[in-house]
Amino acid sequence: ERLKNISYKDWLAILKTMYWDRWQADKIQNQSIANLLVDWTWTSGKYGITWPQSYLGVTADGVVGSNTLSALDAACNSKGSQAVFKGLTDKHLSYVDWMIVRDPRKKKFRNGWLNRINDLKYEGDLT
Repeated sequence: ERLKNISYKDWLAILKTMYWDRWQADKIQNQSIANLLVDWTWTSGKYGITWPQSYLGVTADGVVGSNTLSALDAACNSKGSQAVFKGLTDKHLSYVDWMIVRDPRKKKFRNGWLNRINDLKYEGDLT
């Protein structure tokens, strides 16, 4: 009942603190990548950090710090942000299949999860 009565402003504060700030998304140079990573954390908790960290080749400790952000910047600079977005999206899709292998009862949610992930589009670099 209390959740139903939370104001929009309070919801935004919760979402920013628990998901956006957890990824330090204000420091991510590409908005599409920031949106993808924050959404992944929203739907998957710590795995939304550890799986991208493994993709980036840093310690998958679930804490976004300077090493993770530096690795993300380096990947975007060397591969291009669109390629990194695609790589992270593919990793996220692999995560869904991994979850279902671990708990086959979740298969009924697969199409919805895939739709959500595939709805996140690369919008280009900020200038």
